[in-house]
Amino acid sequence: MLRFDDGAKEQSSVKQILIKYIKEHAVEIIYVKGRNKEDYLIKTLGKDCPKIVNLEAIDDCVKLTKEIPACNNHTA
Repeated sequence: MLRFDDGAKEQSSVKQILIKYIKEHAVEIIYVKGRNKEDYLIKTLGKDCPKIVNLEAIDDCVKLTKEIPACNNHTA
């Protein structure tokens, strides 16, 4: 999970970094959690934006809670 303030790159370079990664890895779908992230990617990537799936919009998607174990990289 990436937070908006993760990393050491300038905000102005986000679009170029994402587009390069999407093209190099033939990304067809980006999964996000939340409408803000979905809107941000659509606005930032414009015509280069692949399909975005907002996990919060899926009714039967499992919600992580403290009772559901997660890996060390995805703990609250």
